[in-house]
Amino acid sequence: MRLHLKAGLILLMMGLVPLLTMWVHVLLHLDDAVRESANRSLSALSLQVSKDIQRVVNEGMRSLQLLARQEELGRPSTDPKILQRELYNALHYHPHIKNITVLDTRGRMRVTLAHTFRGDWAETIWFQRALKGRSGFYGAHAQLYPFDVVMTASAPLIDPDQHFVSGVVVAHLDMEAVWDVVTGVDLGPGGRAMIVNDQGIVVASSDPSQNLLSMQNRSLREQLHSAPRGMVHSEFMGVPQVGAFAIVDSNQRDDIPTGWRVLLLQPRERAYAGLFGMQRSLLLAGALSLIAVGVLSFFFSRLLQRWLEIFTEVLQRLGNGDFKARIPVRGRDEIAELGNAVNRTALELQKTDQQLRHYQQGLEQQVRDRTADLEHAKNEAEQANRAKDEFLASMSHEIRTPLNAITGLTEIVLQGQLSHGQRDALGTVLDSSEHLLNVIDDILDFSLVEANRLQLDISDFNLHGLLRSVISTLRLQAETKQLRLELEIDPDTPQFVRGDPGRLRQVLFNLAGNALKFTGQGVVRVQAGPGPTHIQEATEPETQTVLFSVQDTGPGIPPDAQQIIFDSFQRGAHTGDPARRGTGLGLSISRRLVELMQGSIWVSSTPGQGSEFYFTVKLERGDPARTMVPQHPTSPLLPQSDKSKDGFAVLVAEDNPVNVKVVSLLLEKMGCSPVVVDNGQAALDTLARQSFDIVLMDVEMPGMDGLEATRRIRQGVPGETPRDVPIIALTAHTTDEIKRACFQAGMDDFLPKPVRLTDLTEIMKRFRPTRTAGSLSATMIPEATPPLPSADHVPTSGKPDAEASSTPVTPARLDSATAMVHLGIDQNTYISIFDSALKEAEKRLQGTRQALSTGDMDALRRHAHTMKSSAGSIGAEQFQNWARELETAAAAGDESRAELLIRQLEAEAEALHQLRPAPLAP
Repeated sequence: MRLHLKAGLILLMMGLVPLLTMWVHVLLHLDDAVRESANRSLSALSLQVSKDIQRVVNEGMRSLQLLARQEELGRPSTDPKILQRELYNALHYHPHIKNITVLDTRGRMRVTLAHTFRGDWAETIWFQRALKGRSGFYGAHAQLYPFDVVMTASAPLIDPDQHFVSGVVVAHLDMEAVWDVVTGVDLGPGGRAMIVNDQGIVVASSDPSQNLLSMQNRSLREQLHSAPRGMVHSEFMGVPQVGAFAIVDSNQRDDIPTGWRVLLLQPRERAYAGLFGMQRSLLLAGALSLIAVGVLSFFFSRLLQRWLEIFTEVLQRLGNGDFKARIPVRGRDEIAELGNAVNRTALELQKTDQQLRHYQQGLEQQVRDRTADLEHAKNEAEQANRAKDEFLASMSHEIRTPLNAITGLTEIVLQGQLSHGQRDALGTVLDSSEHLLNVIDDILDFSLVEANRLQLDISDFNLHGLLRSVISTLRLQAETKQLRLELEIDPDTPQFVRGDPGRLRQVLFNLAGNALKFTGQGVVRVQAGPGPTHIQEATEPETQTVLFSVQDTGPGIPPDAQQIIFDSFQRGAHTGDPARRGTGLGLSISRRLVELMQGSIWVSSTPGQGSEFYFTVKLERGDPARTMVPQHPTSPLLPQSDKSKDGFAVLVAEDNPVNVKVVSLLLEKMGCSPVVVDNGQAALDTLARQSFDIVLMDVEMPGMDGLEATRRIRQGVPGETPRDVPIIALTAHTTDEIKRACFQAGMDDFLPKPVRLTDLTEIMKRFRPTRTAGSLSATMIPEATPPLPSADHVPTSGKPDAEASSTPVTPARLDSATAMVHLGIDQNTYISIFDSALKEAEKRLQGTRQALSTGDMDALRRHAHTMKSSAGSIGAEQFQNWARELETAAAAGDESRAELLIRQLEAEAEALHQLRPAPLAP
């Protein structure tokens, strides 16, 4: 709505609201006042009429009482003729009286002037009352002959000599005076005045036709007798009536009680004629006032509209940059002042316009510069974040790849005939490898915690079985330290639950492993049971809180250390002991994992008496049927292969020759028949030609990677037969994202590098349960795992019998002896791995040349990564360092640096050919 219309409406409302309020107020109050005035007038008239009627009755009764006092009438011996003469004289002096009769004490007529008095009157009420010396008025009634309406009254006659009642005088009082009073009331057309007795009979009325008739309106009759006086509202022949009534009997001592009511009725239009006239006048005045206010509002709105149009036009021109626009100013009112203010503003705008244009040029340039800086900073931050993620993934992959060779070949050598010293040294190597893997896992988990990317992998599992598997895994470590390792499961602990079994196992391993590590003697006890009652009550019906505890008899934890033990990089007590030194991340990661499982973790410890760690987790009710099947049931259990009767037919898709060597040796020692391919496409082609019991699929390979190859296998690209073959992920990446990607692609399980004999054996068992234990080679699982060296036998340098040195070591060109010790192999086996590594290096160097010429830095990085891993396995430290630098240069896109490093690697490869060890005689 336009402003001028709003202003006009506001002005109109400002005039209308007070006017209407005042009009309604006056009308309502005037209505009440006029009605009240009319009612009072009518009520006062009814009261006056009642007094007039009372006066008429009183006069009639006084005339009769005066007549009764005459001595001749009171003496019983007076002659009847004398009595008759006195009665005629009384009619002359008392015009209100007629039809007089004198009775003796027995009710017999002595003399009468009326023709209607006949018979014995001794039983009448007026006679009995008069005998008792009391006068009485007995209302009006009809006289039949001659017909007339009269009022009856009686009075006692007193004997002047004996002073006793000697008779009764009865007379009729004339109604003419009553009718004169009633008919003399002016109520206008339709108005009526009437006298009503206590039986509801109309004694007298301004309408003669109503005389001596009973009132038909029962409600009106009841109102008349409900109060001495008041107002009534009725209806007569469809016309609303307003009336007032008053009792004739007053409170004066000499007044004669009659029991009559005076009723005055008047049409409502007549009664309130003055009110209706005033209302019409007010309505007319209100209408004229509304018209006046509307006309004034219209003219004001038009005037305001004209000024607003002028202001709007000028302001729009100013808004469009026309600072020469001005408002014509006339007069000295507020509008003129506003116009002057706008004109001054326009002048100021005109002055500052040039300055703003100048400032705008500089500001736009500053904004462009600042935007570029912010974009650059944002890109750097995102690049740094990506670099951190890539570094963590690369670190895990790079460390696990050589550890694959170390642990795998060490386990293979431990299956052979070794001396006690050799077995002890190799046990130390294996233990150190496991410790390094734990450190890597802690660092990766901590990075996920810091980035809020730690997630749970929810599945159904057997909680009791998980607890027993943790105890079984740690049993050897406890026996090595001669500790008792106990498990207590409360009978109320749920068995089949739904949660993340891997993360729960990680927390239990961490707490129980710490307890075993820090406890010198005594017992380590793992307990599980329902959570506290107050926690269970607040838990949802389908969820149960489980309380776990790990108790030990170790040295305990000081109170100050208990406050920080769950913080990152805090090791608590005994951090100075090298054998017990760790990253300080285990408990911090455990706390985060427990919080992810909607629980809490705390510790209770007394120094010198041991420690007890508690934690709770919320687990949903699990499905027992789902815990009995593989976690990723994309493939059925392995069928009986027709390719190998003594072992499994295994397809290994791996592009790293060293990893191929380690996995192949482990599979051959298990009695399996491995077939090796180096990329995903080759795996598809091989599966199309030959059936296998199981596929070990590397995730990261040139060309088609393992994930894409798995998807195509599940889609039936190599045929329907291998579509359901079990596929196991084989990779050094162990993050949750990689695991999730493997399972989403259709892989059945996950085998992290370094590949351990026990893990590989467990995989083979799981996916081939129909085979008997004798179907595999006797060397598949050693009868007894070689004992791990105790903490007291682990040198601080990490190598047996080695002394720590702070002197820098120059990378060796080829350290074959150290490589053979690390791998746990003899020289002839080493030569075969050495030849494979050099052959692979030559192939990769050709690939680096081709990638550099085409600018494919990603392919160049992959080639360098593979050469670095292979060189580390054979002890070619200088070649490994240059391959690492080449990988870094490829990631940074530094082509000139990459060219120099490729030439150095080619020269180093030639030199390594000359250093090939000579084979030993069998």
